[in-house]
Amino acid sequence: MKRIVVLSVILLFSFACSATDIIKKIDIDNVISSCIKFKKNKVEKIENLLVLDTVWEVNNNIGVCGCKSSSLKYGVMLDDGLYISKGIFSTIGKEKYKFVISSDNEIFSSSSYKLIINCN
Repeated sequence: MKRIVVLSVILLFSFACSATDIIKKIDIDNVISSCIKFKKNKVEKIENLLVLDTVWEVNNNIGVCGCKSSSLKYGVMLDDGLYISKGIFSTIGKEKYKFVISSDNEIFSSSSYKLIINCN
């Protein structure tokens, strides 16, 4: 029983350490930064997905930044320009969002990433 507990603590600690390393490897390219500023909060593993939990601060209506709707799009790109994740999300009534960074742990652990946020 003690072995199981010790092993669980070691695995949890190793993911926590790797999550700290991973969050440093994610660069946010926010095209609408004069309207909404995104801040990295933490990286989480949810089932088979690695997600970046963010909070944001609204400085201006996103229409000022050229957006025609309240929805934004994002893409996650590897160093070599390959997109590994894309999505659309709404800013209405929210102050945080969890971006899917990767569904493949091997890709995620071996590269740095650029999270690109823009008008939809």
